[in-house]
Amino acid sequence: MRFVSAVSLAVAMLWVPVDGVAQTQAERRLAESYETRAREIEALINPEADRLQMRSHQFGCLSRFLARTGRPGEMSQAECTAAGRELGDRLADRRMSLEDQAFELRQRGLEILARASQRPPPRAATRPPQPLAEVKYRERLVQELQSVPGPAPPARSRV
Repeated sequence: MRFVSAVSLAVAMLWVPVDGVAQTQAERRLAESYETRAREIEALINPEADRLQMRSHQFGCLSRFLARTGRPGEMSQAECTAAGRELGDRLADRRMSLEDQAFELRQRGLEILARASQRPPPRAATRPPQPLAEVKYRERLVQELQSVPGPAPPARSRV
């Protein structure tokens, strides 16, 4: 009897459908958070601020060139131009890095949405389909019980 109750409990637990709707909604919220973070990163990309920073550096070089005080430690025009190129490269690298991060976040969000849409919709909470062998076994038991005349034999219990 204990075996039968344990088997029936296991079967009942397997019949409970997985809540696919909640899982899909959680995946959509996760994808939305990736999209939100991508937008925040893109907001950090400001080409106008980069252009102004480059312009400020160029004006600084020009003013130093025009002043020509000749003090020790002053940059030459070539050094100032090289520093300006380096600044431009750093700003471009930062911009590319931020664009790559935003792209990766959007890609992850799209992958999550694709996985969620490929999942079949959850089944109804009715009885799940049974394997063919189990159905045939039950049919054979029903036929045997119907063919036995008189009262059913007492059930044996294993202890």
